[in-house]
Amino acid sequence: MIKPEIESFLSVDLELNGPLPDPEDCAFAFEVAIGPKSEEGPEFFQFTVITPKFLIRESSTSQVENARWDRGCLILDRFSWHEVERSLEKLLLHCRKKTWSEVAYELNKEMRWEFENYQEHSPG
Repeated sequence: MIKPEIESFLSVDLELNGPLPDPEDCAFAFEVAIGPKSEEGPEFFQFTVITPKFLIRESSTSQVENARWDRGCLILDRFSWHEVERSLEKLLLHCRKKTWSEVAYELNKEMRWEFENYQEHSPG
């Protein structure tokens, strides 16, 4: 059984444990490097941490044609680094599979995988 492990994770919007404008009304992009335990070469997954208050505020100020559905969102009532890490660890526990491809496929259901639409180019 392949056990996925976080090698690193960061937000392009925040400094680790830095000040937050409003932890109950925010949306922050994250990137996490995940790979098989004890192996090199992680793969990258992206997601957004978003709060319900942010969603309500944004939907009330946007036009209907701008509304969209998207996977890759972790919804928290209040942002906290600890809760993001805990949620990632919980997700990884549910994504243990026989092969790395199966693990990545499961992770891709919740986050956006860097190789989601990758196809090898065959000469021809």
